[in-house]
Amino acid sequence: MQFLYDANATCVVAETLDGKIVGCGTAKLAADDASDCLIRGTNQSSPSGDKEGHILTLAVDPSWRRRGIGRDILETLVIQIRALCARQARLSKGVGQNHSLRAIVLQTCAGNMGALKFYEICGYQRQGLKKGYYGSGKDAIPMKLSLVQDGFNEGDKMEVEKEKSATIRKWVAVY
Repeated sequence: MQFLYDANATCVVAETLDGKIVGCGTAKLAADDASDCLIRGTNQSSPSGDKEGHILTLAVDPSWRRRGIGRDILETLVIQIRALCARQARLSKGVGQNHSLRAIVLQTCAGNMGALKFYEICGYQRQGLKKGYYGSGKDAIPMKLSLVQDGFNEGDKMEVEKEKSATIRKWVAVY
């Protein structure tokens, strides 16, 4: 629950009309001072000050897969991360900070071929291999979606408006 109150985090829930949760996802905008970047594998922020969004979780009930729910959740998380980045720019008025969102990163189990294919279809590219990341010899594959965006633009302003309408950044999609 604490995650929902993090100013740099977002959560998306997909549910049926009768209230059954069929999918969810969480994401976070990396902090300026200590990005736990999945791709660089360091605790250092980007040398240019660019921000990264991190997809932390994405899950869809197996009986509800292949209906576009995962893609909807992923796209909504990206929209929310862009809105968080734009919000930071608005709050600081861009003083002394770069608020350019350059990438969305995530990692998935190397053996999860369905997830790897899904993320690749969504535009994410593999970024190597992290041996034993999940323990017991299970490797992780970091993935990255590069974004073309230079600072705060009109698209970001629209995302800020969407973010304002979200209650504690919890979006609910009904299926």
